[in-house]
Amino acid sequence: SNNKINLIVTVEEFRIIDNYEFRGTRHFDRTTLIEKLHLGKTDHLDEERVARIVHDLKKLYIDANYLNVHVAASVEA
Repeated sequence: SNNKINLIVTVEEFRIIDNYEFRGTRHFDRTTLIEKLHLGKTDHLDEERVARIVHDLKKLYIDANYLNVHVAASVEA
């Protein structure tokens, strides 16, 4: 019997976030959002990071008593 297997490893380099753009934010300015969300220019971009930003932004609004808020994110290359 042949007990050999192949292991294939795929490595992808994360893309680095170059800029954050917030649309429709009337209650917080860009600087405040970047500070409160702990965003930086060297952050890597992956689905988990985007989901965390959306979650944290929604929580920021809810904590400020803006309960009827919808947050969505998109990535533009």
